[in-house]
Amino acid sequence: MATTNRLDASGLLYEGSDFGKWRDALRLYFAQHFPDLSWSCNWGFPYPPSIRQREICDSIWWQVSPYVRYRVPEESRKSTGRLFSALRATARPFRFMDLPAEIRYSIYQLELPAKTHTQTLTLLKRRFGRSSPAFEYNGVSLVEPQILATSRQIRAEALPLYYKDSHVELMFSNRVYKARLISKLRPSRPTNADRVCAINRWAATIKPDSIRLLRKISVQLPFLAMCSLKGREDMLHFSLSTSNDKPKVHVTPHAWLNSVSQELLHNHASVVSNLAHVLNLEGEALIMVLMSRPDIWDQLKLADE
Repeated sequence: MATTNRLDASGLLYEGSDFGKWRDALRLYFAQHFPDLSWSCNWGFPYPPSIRQREICDSIWWQVSPYVRYRVPEESRKSTGRLFSALRATARPFRFMDLPAEIRYSIYQLELPAKTHTQTLTLLKRRFGRSSPAFEYNGVSLVEPQILATSRQIRAEALPLYYKDSHVELMFSNRVYKARLISKLRPSRPTNADRVCAINRWAATIKPDSIRLLRKISVQLPFLAMCSLKGREDMLHFSLSTSNDKPKVHVTPHAWLNSVSQELLHNHASVVSNLAHVLNLEGEALIMVLMSRPDIWDQLKLADE
């Protein structure tokens, strides 16, 4: 309601505005700029001579918001009577869910990120004390576009579109770059137990319908290694695809890992895929591949070791 009041105060005709109030304000405007102009008593629109129709229509036109003007046909701008009728009909509010599905989906595409959307979440923060530095859960969660919280039906329609191109990156500590290694600034790292516990607490914050639709997750590799200034080389990528209603977890080969570690991850992803098929899981399988075998992170080795 407050938003509508602010729109009315602007003096422009918006969709859902009080048409009568806008018309009264328009009459005051014309009384100042066109004092000789008469108004139709029956319909409440200015009734200029034909020679001034275009001039008056143009003046009315610029008292209308661009969003309403966009939907008014050019033919309706040739007389004040037609223009007022078109504006009254166009500015009338309507129920969004009464629109055809294809129009609603087009609007979702405009509101949701236009390309692959990446959320980078740092799950752990360092806690300093008298003892050695420790890490604790950072209390982060996924942030979704506001349109997904509008209503249950809108969320049900738009959520799959959002997570289709959504990518989640899970970080645990600051990256270590070559320049920092040269200067011997090698910060302590959280343990693998810290990492798995943080993933578990983070996953518990995700809504069930969101977690089911997850399709891409990247996780920071647990051991210390060098990153270039571009970053993201330390991320291990997992994705989920479905074929014939059968989910399959994919792990992208990583240049830092040796062949034994690559095979270990591939076999683990295959086992999780089969289990996900039996349990009718989708995005939940991506959480499972990160948490179901905590020991796997201790077994990963660098290619040059």
